[in-house]
Amino acid sequence: MDGVISDRSYEAIQNVVAPSQYRAYTGTYTALNGVYWIRLLSKELYGLIVENLSNIGKTKVKTKKEVVEEDLVYPLVRGRDLKKWFSSMENKQYIILPHDSQTGRPIKEDLFKADFPKTYNFFNSFKSLLERRAIHNLWGKSNPYYSIYDIGDYTYKPYKVMWKEIAGKISGKGDFSVCVVEPVDDPNLGIKCIIPDHKIFFTPTDNKDEAHYITGILNSSIANLVVSGYTVETSISAHVLQNVYIQNFNSNNRLHLEISELSKKAHDLAKQYHEQNNLIAQENLKKVEDQIDRTVATLYQISDEELKEIKKTLYVLKGINSDS
Repeated sequence: MDGVISDRSYEAIQNVVAPSQYRAYTGTYTALNGVYWIRLLSKELYGLIVENLSNIGKTKVKTKKEVVEEDLVYPLVRGRDLKKWFSSMENKQYIILPHDSQTGRPIKEDLFKADFPKTYNFFNSFKSLLERRAIHNLWGKSNPYYSIYDIGDYTYKPYKVMWKEIAGKISGKGDFSVCVVEPVDDPNLGIKCIIPDHKIFFTPTDNKDEAHYITGILNSSIANLVVSGYTVETSISAHVLQNVYIQNFNSNNRLHLEISELSKKAHDLAKQYHEQNNLIAQENLKKVEDQIDRTVATLYQISDEELKEIKKTLYVLKGINSDS
């Protein structure tokens, strides 16, 4: 840890610093967001009327208002939408994924044209721009011109443990905040999983309890100390799970379930605080976070005194004044 944490804290987290049994992935990379990212204007019998977010990204593209099939449209979450225990969907942005949701592979062009003719026509109007994308020319010449990168079957998992790439603490240490993002019942799309953009890292799962178990551990002071010991504010990445050991979720393990339930409580309280400015919820959230710290400490066989030292060191690293 290069001497950034105390010897006592370093010894206390030795059971935590190891590769996890979970893997993290990068969110979808389009290399031309202004085409793939859209807003929904209305839903009609013949499809969705959408407009691409033409001014998003470095490359500006023409604005097109088109009809597309709803099957390939998903709610989009960006890094700025994520906070500790909370994700906001207020921005109402969406993404078109011309990929097979079972495999994550791009839909073959003949099938795309036959099964989703409106969406195919939408992408075809941007064909020359899409073909000129650097990543497509480097890695994707054998793929259809509309292919997206950093996408797989894992992208479509219903529950995702997410954290953003850039934290932005002036102290220079990574402000690592995690939340569970669940499927939404969208008024235009029905129940859909949420798709992360390329500035987000995530661990996918089919199990809600498992997602909250992972999040509870990652948001604990113990995991935060490990992360703060090696990251800076611009480099929190998928490597987190190569440094924070999390054993596979076991629904028969009392501590695993307790961490999961506490994470659910934390998400509920964070939602009340962020959406309603409920200060009582904020205070109760701090109490739940203390419970999470104690439970995670028990899981990793960390004593009360060691946990106290960990939290004290974490405060120093983050530049927080505390008598803890």
